[in-house]
Amino acid sequence: MTEQILNYYSYLLIYAFIGWCSECTYCSIPEKHFINRGFLNGPLCPIYGFGALLIIVLLMPFSIEPVLVFFLGILVTSALEYFTSYFMEKIFHAKWWDYSTYPYNLNGRICLKNSFFFGIMCLIAIYLLHPLVTDWVAKVPFNAKLIFLSAATLIIAVDMTVTVYTMLKLNGKLAQIAAIRKEFEELVAAEGVQGLADMVEDRFKEKLSESRLENLAEKLTQRLTERLSEKISIWQSRLLQAFPDLKFNRNNEHFKALKKAVEEKKQALKQLKEKHL
Repeated sequence: MTEQILNYYSYLLIYAFIGWCSECTYCSIPEKHFINRGFLNGPLCPIYGFGALLIIVLLMPFSIEPVLVFFLGILVTSALEYFTSYFMEKIFHAKWWDYSTYPYNLNGRICLKNSFFFGIMCLIAIYLLHPLVTDWVAKVPFNAKLIFLSAATLIIAVDMTVTVYTMLKLNGKLAQIAAIRKEFEELVAAEGVQGLADMVEDRFKEKLSESRLENLAEKLTQRLTERLSEKISIWQSRLLQAFPDLKFNRNNEHFKALKKAVEEKKQALKQLKEKHL
């Protein structure tokens, strides 16, 4: 029984790695550079691992009917993707992917195009991959399997902790930006200036140029600019690249401003390097 559990855990990690390879390839080719796709920093996409386990447990009894496996695979994987999107949004207050622009989508969480490909992948997993994976895992000695999976569990736990902390820090940064803007808006409203223009535009500064609030407004503008342009961690940068459609339920406009500031800094750095090469 213990070895069977280890075997299934091995399947989960193997398919999570295969899924990560597939996602990275699919996303990196159009962008012409490597993108570390996935929620974790390491080379695993857990949703693929859990999806493969569900397929193996639920659909293997129907393996004599490929057509049935295909359609049931679409149903199972689409349900997993939908509820993963839903619960991740509830936990992190962010929408990690959005298929709203795709035809035949359901609340932007799943779409017919991806579900069709998942059905194809289920056929590949059941009839091609899993027989090979089963044979390979069976050849690994029990103790070696136990040591490897124990080490992998520790690494994944650390990776998960870092990723969750990264998201919490990013949420905190957006909240700080929102607080600065709110303070600025309240200041403007209290003085009767109608309409809040962009805080760093010259025309907005001109409205306050003759006001006693000029110095305070300048300080608030500087605080916001510093917050937007400050260096983000490599972990936050990776998440921005891995999930280009990431949207926050709260302070999403500030998240867009933050992404824009990061991109501007990258472009400036790129131009500087090209200039001195």
